[in-house]
Order: sequence, then structure tokens, then C-alpha cells
Amino acid sequence: MSIDSITATLDRLKKVDGVITILMVDRDGLLIAKGSGQETSSTEHLASLFARAIHSFERSGQQSGRQNDDVIEQLIIERTGEERMMMFVTEAFILAVVTAGPCNVGLIRMEMRDTIGLLTPLLGL
Repeated sequence: MSIDSITATLDRLKKVDGVITILMVDRDGLLIAKGSGQETSSTEHLASLFARAIHSFERSGQQSGRQNDDVIEQLIIERTGEERMMMFVTEAFILAVVTAGPCNVGLIRMEMRDTIGLLTPLLGL
């Protein structure tokens, strides 16, 4: 596994209008990789935030009596000012994207799925 290959794969998402941050996070909130040119201190904070959000939603689902195999696959948080935090969850990692301004959410979701498909073999999964 080459971090440069992972970064180059993440950077593919930068080509989509509105995407400003791309992170690959483990389920414990540790930053695995980020798109190139992104500040490390803020991305580490976001990595923790993304993992906590997924964990909280999964825990609340379990407390409401849902099956243990009923896990979050995708989470989109929309904030004021047209900012979105989009997360796709795999068994091994969370792919997270932050967008700003108007953007094509459907296109970003498709590109995120494609990116996961490219990252999985790079990680040996």
C-alpha cells in the first residue's frame, strides 16, 4: 500500500465542483489519508468528528431495537450555507467529503462509490 497512490485516488474527487475536503478515516476516528494540499490539524479534527457521528448513529439504531447487522452505509449532513458532510462507511474505513456551495450531490455520491472501489484493492481488502 502506497500513501501516494491513496492520495492520488482521493484527489480524483477534487475534480467534482464543490468538493473542498476529502478524508479517509478509520472507524476509531484516526486519519488514514487526506487529499493533497489539505491542512493536517483541521483534517484530524474532522476525522474524529466523522467517526463519532457514524458511531452515534449506529448506537442509536441499536438502542431503538434494530438488528446489529443494520449499520450505517452512508450519512449526509447538510448545514446552513450549503455546506455538506458526506460519508460512506465500509468495514475498514470511512470515506468523507466536505462540500461548499451548490454541488451535484448525486454525482459526488457516484464518484465516492467509485473511489471506494479503487481504494479497496490498494488496501488489500
